[in-house]
Amino acid sequence: MRRSGFIPFGQGLLLQATLEGRWQPLYDISPEPQIPIDYELANWFTSKHPASHFRQILMVAKTTPAARFNLLDNRLTIRAPDGKLERGTLDAGALEAVLGEVFALAVEPDWRPLIARLAAAHP
Repeated sequence: MRRSGFIPFGQGLLLQATLEGRWQPLYDISPEPQIPIDYELANWFTSKHPASHFRQILMVAKTTPAARFNLLDNRLTIRAPDGKLERGTLDAGALEAVLGEVFALAVEPDWRPLIARLAAAHP
């Protein structure tokens, strides 16, 4: 059974995937060329603008042949290629371990207060 695929969308393509039994749009891919300022502006907004959700939440994703791992604050979702879905809420210790072991991020000591806050915010 197919779990993702591209369909025509305007002049480009739309990547869809089956999530929880329904086809959901993921990415709109445009054939239009991008110039360096396009990347600079988008990069600035996501990393610096106070309204950027990337400054408000912890969001990490990694795709491997075994699964796609998504971390949103302290909520971990693992999607296997066969469609099996696992979800869990992590305490501070598990969150720190997942950041290191799954996402290969070296947790710095000054991250620990943030990790504790994230774990407490979504029990």
